[in-house]
Amino acid sequence: MPKIRALATLLVTAAGAIIAEPKCPRLADAEPSALVSYLDGSMASQTPACVEYAIGQLGERRYGPAADTLIRHLGFRREPDFWEKGEDVVELQHEWYPAATALFQIGKPALQPLIDLLGTETPPVVRAKALQTVVDICRDDFVSAVKLLRAAAAKQEDSAAKTRLLDAAGRAVQMCPRGLRPQCEDALR
Repeated sequence: MPKIRALATLLVTAAGAIIAEPKCPRLADAEPSALVSYLDGSMASQTPACVEYAIGQLGERRYGPAADTLIRHLGFRREPDFWEKGEDVVELQHEWYPAATALFQIGKPALQPLIDLLGTETPPVVRAKALQTVVDICRDDFVSAVKLLRAAAAKQEDSAAKTRLLDAAGRAVQMCPRGLRPQCEDALR
């Protein structure tokens, strides 16, 4: 029955193209500030489909002021769609965590809030998604990701935060391409 419902959400246009029905019609015309308000609102009034939609729209619109809100949703894992259910599904980097994708789309304005998050105690999945997003944003200059994390650690007075940031910098070094690994290791020192 769920498979039939998933297929029923597809519509065929007059030209024969398949389009998806909006996942959250109530937010379909919402401005970015309204999407942020929705995500910051009561979880009791939110649905997973609308949370996913709001996050996706903020990313597509590259709405920088939403970075802190999106960071609070890094652990939100969207429901797999009809095509993703099954034994042979392989999870890609950010695909099932829409806030990571949205923060990547926002880019550099999201870096500092992500780095700040990496200095705090967070669940492992949130930590992993935050670090991967930092590295992805710095994909054109991997060494800068290590430098940013190292610099943030150096500024910390809290020893636990410093340790977490140094750990993140060390993990970023491991993500550096082989050709850049020596420069990334130098940036860590």
